[in-house]
Amino acid sequence: MIYTPIKRPKKAAYTAAASIIFATALYTAGEFVPAGKMLFQLSALGLLAFGIMLISRYLLTDYKYVITDSDRIGKEPSFTVIKISGKREIPVVNFDFVSVYECHRCKNTAEFEKKCGKVNKVLNYCSNYRADDRFAVAIEFNGNKVLIFIEADHIFEKEICLRSEKPID
Repeated sequence: MIYTPIKRPKKAAYTAAASIIFATALYTAGEFVPAGKMLFQLSALGLLAFGIMLISRYLLTDYKYVITDSDRIGKEPSFTVIKISGKREIPVVNFDFVSVYECHRCKNTAEFEKKCGKVNKVLNYCSNYRADDRFAVAIEFNGNKVLIFIEADHIFEKEICLRSEKPID
């Protein structure tokens, strides 16, 4: 089963544009203030870097999620996250459903840690900036607890919970 989230680029585009415009205004304002010129330029550089990061991360890349069933050899069902940049598709995460210890819908890491305990690493593979329909899948890998955020509709969410044998909340 393959799921590709619906792309909603407005938040990322508006935030990136505002960041770049504000960076330009700060840099220009720094030219008129000789005492704090460096502070204005460093702030402008930070905002410019943030805007470029938003463009490259949320506007130019996309993700798709793939659930593969077990095969005849006895391989476990697995989950793969594929990063799409232009025509290039790169698998970035691949794990068996046996390693999943928790999965449910939540907004952020703090909310998840309040319910399920501390995690060692957090990976965000959402296609949209500040996505509203984030789904958390927590796996245990080499003794580390890894939290993976994806965007999933309710059908795909049920498939993940069914294969990982976790209840749907």
